[in-house]
Amino acid sequence: MDHWDEAMAFIAVQAEASLTNQSAIYRLRLACEEILSNVIRETGDEQASGRDITLWISSFALHTASPPSFAIRIEDNGPHYDPGLDKERHVNIGLPITERKPGGLGLFLVQKSVDLAEYHYSASRNIYCLAVKM
Repeated sequence: MDHWDEAMAFIAVQAEASLTNQSAIYRLRLACEEILSNVIRETGDEQASGRDITLWISSFALHTASPPSFAIRIEDNGPHYDPGLDKERHVNIGLPITERKPGGLGLFLVQKSVDLAEYHYSASRNIYCLAVKM
C-alpha cells in the first residue's frame, strides 16, 4: 500500500497516453484497482512474515488483436492466487449491501469493465492481463 498512488498514477498516465475514450480509461483503471487490491490482500501474510513481494506493472498495445487493444499487465511474486477470471460470475447487483456476502463483486466488476481479463501463473509469478479496445 505504500506505493499505491505511484502504481495507480503509472496506470493512469499509460492509459491516458494510449486511449482516447474516457470510458475505456475509467474501466481499465477500475479493473486495475481491483486486481491490485486483491494482490495486496493476498500477499499481506507473506509480507508480515518478512518475505519481500515485488510487483511489476507494464503496459502495451495489442496491434495484432482485432480490434487493436491496450493492455496493462500486473505481475507479482506472491503466493499463487488464481482469481478465476476465466469463470463466469453471477452476481445479483440489485441486492442491498446489508444482504450481500463478502467477495466476488470486485472480480465481477473486473470482468465487466474490460474487454479482456486473463490470469496465469508462470515462473513463480501471478500474471494478470487487462485490456480494453482502442
